[in-house]
Amino acid sequence: MSFITKNYHSLFKLGLAYLTGRNYPFVCVVRLNDACNMTCSYCDSYKLSKSVELSPLITFLDQIYQKGCRFIILTGGEPFLYKEREALLEWFRGKNIYLVINSNGKLIQNSSYQDFLKRADEVLISIDGPAEYNDSLRGQGAHKRVLETLQFLKEHHIKRTLSVVLTQMNTHEDNFRYLRELKIRYDTSIGFNPVTPDGRINNSEFSQNNSVPKDRLMALKAFIKLNRKIFLETPALLMDYFISPQPFTCKTMKFALYVDVDHGIYPCINVTHRPEARFSDLESYNGKYQKKIHCQECSCTPLIMGNLMLQERLPKPKYIFSILKRFW
Repeated sequence: MSFITKNYHSLFKLGLAYLTGRNYPFVCVVRLNDACNMTCSYCDSYKLSKSVELSPLITFLDQIYQKGCRFIILTGGEPFLYKEREALLEWFRGKNIYLVINSNGKLIQNSSYQDFLKRADEVLISIDGPAEYNDSLRGQGAHKRVLETLQFLKEHHIKRTLSVVLTQMNTHEDNFRYLRELKIRYDTSIGFNPVTPDGRINNSEFSQNNSVPKDRLMALKAFIKLNRKIFLETPALLMDYFISPQPFTCKTMKFALYVDVDHGIYPCINVTHRPEARFSDLESYNGKYQKKIHCQECSCTPLIMGNLMLQERLPKPKYIFSILKRFW
């Protein structure tokens, strides 16, 4: 079931909040834990061990639910490894929330993991290309498990989205064609995320050494344009920003919350290393905050389109239509 089908009224509330200048927690991303069962080259999460305490998290979720939040994303680490997973999922029972789980698919042969995925409306699955390349970064056998997970999700009619980290090694036409075929075979959406050195968990050295050259991003944009009907959820506006990023004062924080394992609330995962970007926490959140966070470049792909739109007094229709495509 798509977000619009399940919670179209949230989009109306979001539009009203924007027009009236109010804060509205439209979407909340919760990083449940650092623990991960994979050792991806561009991520240091597996070296860390923090996790969110359940009690203050539930209190916070109650607050934003009462304020109208109906779109929650659980991520990690690997969220299946969160020790209070079952108690947290019980909180979601009976609530009309569009639940997204960001996972790596490694444990798909585990029945408890399968039950975990069945609780989601949408699952984001990490994959970067064919087996040889993907497993060189994510570990032997990762690619095979991802394909098994995609088949499982397809059979159970759970929306699935490929989460692809772009590096200079996989941003080329052979991989574009491979991802296109994968997208068609499993009927998925796709999200491209250029590798970034920003944030608490990212491997800065790897990211800096493997950042994507502008000409490779331009080639990806051209490929998407040629295959527009297949890549509807990847607008040219987003690719333009990847190619020529610009500074932002983040305005999406009025509508999007990111909860880190330290209980801090930030605009997104990629500013968790900046103390000034922490504008609240689980224990003191009240929905009111006035901080302004400035970034020389927005590296949080899910928020780029929102920030492009909100920089203007009267957003262009092309921004609105591009964002709406994400929710079909």
